[in-house]
Parts: sequence; C-alpha cells; structure tokens
Amino acid sequence: MMKKLLLGIAAIVSLGLMSCNERADLAKSVEGTWSGAPVMLANNAEGDFTVIDTYTFTVDKTGEGGTLMITGMVNGTVPSSHFALSLDQPVSTSVSGRTSVTASWRAIDDDDISVMVDPESFTVTVDPVEMVLTSNVITDATENTPENLSAAAMKKVEDSFRKVIMPHYMELTHMDDVKVKNGDYLKFEVGKKDFSLMRQQAAVAE
Repeated sequence: MMKKLLLGIAAIVSLGLMSCNERADLAKSVEGTWSGAPVMLANNAEGDFTVIDTYTFTVDKTGEGGTLMITGMVNGTVPSSHFALSLDQPVSTSVSGRTSVTASWRAIDDDDISVMVDPESFTVTVDPVEMVLTSNVITDATENTPENLSAAAMKKVEDSFRKVIMPHYMELTHMDDVKVKNGDYLKFEVGKKDFSLMRQQAAVAE
C-alpha cells in the first residue's frame, strides 16, 4: 500500500516538474522581438485601417512569463467629415501613426499563453507631416500641408485610430497553439485568427 502511495506521489511530482519545464521552454522560445504582416483593422464608411504589430516578450524571474510590449505602425484613410461641395475640397486624408500598449503574459502549458493587456497603457500618436489630403474628386490630387490641419482634425484622426486599434489589442487574452519554427518564426491563434511573426534581430551598437 505504502509503495503504491509513494509511486503515486512520485508520478504527480514528475508530472508537475514536466509541466514546469514545458512552460519554461515555451517562455524561453518566445522571448525577444517579433514583427508580423499588415493586419486589416477596418474597411468601412469610417475609413480603411491596417496595422503592422511588433511584439516584444520579456521573461521575468519566474522563467514562465513576464512583460509584453506591443507597438504598431498604423496606416489609414479617413473620409472627409462633410460632403464635398466643391472639387477642391478635401475628401479624404491618408494618415499614419504609431501605437503602443503593454501587457503581462504567462505560459500555461507547452503551447498556450495567457495575456492580460493594460488598457491604461495604450498610446496613439499621429504624425501630421505624414498626413496627405486628397483634395480633388476628379483628379485625385493630393497635397501635404500639415500646417493647414487643425487641432480638431488631428484629434479626430487620433480618435479614429483609437477606435479601431483598441478592440484589436483587447481581444488578445489567450494565444493558442503557440509554435516557434526554426527559432525564427512565431505562429499562434487568437480566437479564429492566425498570426505569423518573424523574429527581429537586436540592434548592434556601433
């Protein structure tokens, strides 16, 4: 009886150690910086938006998780807020900007990672120099005149970015079927969406 009990305890301990090793191995494999392909965020009456995300996983002293920083390069086309009454009235604005958000993450087995995004850490920045106005319906003429953009226009663009980006990040609560291929490719699923990222090499100081 005692022998069976000891064997059972040993099996439980062995299983626990194996599980810990699997979580640590997964955490070690994803540690670093990864960038993905453009992701379509919206394509509707409010505008067209895409983002290229970069994920940086940092492992803490537990060895099974840590901090995740996600930065995004966003591009979009925002329609004019009012009907074009004349041909030289701006009808759309092409914009780009950057976003960032931080999260905590934890490997929970050999191919699953739980994520908790901090919405308070979310930031969005639009560069007015990179804003291009499409100012003629017929000729599709454009102009880059950031000095003509009002603070209200900038705020509207930032609000548009925030509206489409926040749901994209907040749905990141669980990474399923996490795989690292050849050390250079990170694949995972979020809900029914597949993601594929490539490892970015650390910059070398000159």
